[in-house]
Amino acid sequence: MIDGELVDVKLFKLAELQLEFADGDPADGESADGRGSEGDGADSQRASSSGAEFDEGSCAWAKSHAGIVERVCRPRILQDSLEGMSEGFPRLYAIVDRRTLDTRGIGVREFARELRAAGVRLVQYRDKANGSSTPANGFAGDSGPQEILRAANEIDEAFKGAEVTRIMNDRADLAVLAGWDGVHVGQGDLGVEAARRVLEPTLATMNHPSDQARRGPRPPSRRWGTRSGGMVGISTHNEEQVRAAVEPMSQNRDMGHPDSWPDYVAVGPVFQTVSKANAEPVVGLAMVRRARALTELPVVAIGGITLANARSVIEAGADAVAVIGGLLVKGRKVSEVARDFLEVLG
Repeated sequence: MIDGELVDVKLFKLAELQLEFADGDPADGESADGRGSEGDGADSQRASSSGAEFDEGSCAWAKSHAGIVERVCRPRILQDSLEGMSEGFPRLYAIVDRRTLDTRGIGVREFARELRAAGVRLVQYRDKANGSSTPANGFAGDSGPQEILRAANEIDEAFKGAEVTRIMNDRADLAVLAGWDGVHVGQGDLGVEAARRVLEPTLATMNHPSDQARRGPRPPSRRWGTRSGGMVGISTHNEEQVRAAVEPMSQNRDMGHPDSWPDYVAVGPVFQTVSKANAEPVVGLAMVRRARALTELPVVAIGGITLANARSVIEAGADAVAVIGGLLVKGRKVSEVARDFLEVLG
């Protein structure tokens, strides 16, 4: 276990860093250069006036949120740079959601062990209650961060020696302290670039000396990743948010992977869900198809996904499904259900 005093000191410094970056983020609905969200017409005009080359392989027909059918194309140079970006992305993205587990009387360690037994390779820990100490409320937390780190330690122990990528929900600072592989941010959290600035300078230097021994040697788990530093995923709930997430890619298509690019884009809720309080409106499979047309980044579908509908989400264009409650089936072990998901997803 990480020493409590050491964690408190590091957490304070990272909190300051994270707050500083948050203050510099563009407002919701603005792109990195301060412009507001643009509609389909402006996007098409920008693409046609850029002078970039297009080919058939980089174009697809898709319907926008306004019901307009348009041809979405990517410049050839961008298409080439993104080729294979989703290769190796695990089909099943298991969310270890503290609220859901507490409601069912299931421990984090117990649940993580079941995931490990099934061969799950991508997990996220989500604890909205204990992770509520954020820039938005001035880091008004108490023992919450320590509880999240304890849970992260339990997940580490469960997956010791396994090939797994571990993502922390919301908190880039706690991802650093836990020595995890990245962070998943929502629309109200740190921006992608700011989250990277918290993760990357510190992931290699702030791990506790016992971390390697505690987790054991792990095979490389970032075959699908596009960066050597921490990974950042982002939640989106409509077309404008997907466009905002991937727009920096079209602006920087000559660059390998600028800091403002996410490593994957999550879209949802695809179906009705009870696993998240105050969930966004259901977006359906149409939004998955739309996101697929807009980006070559890995697309992760989330929200109400079960064994019965998981395959339809993949067929709509998602690279992976993020599952929470769908892993908890009455009368069945989590490991059995997870294996069924892996088989259905292919």
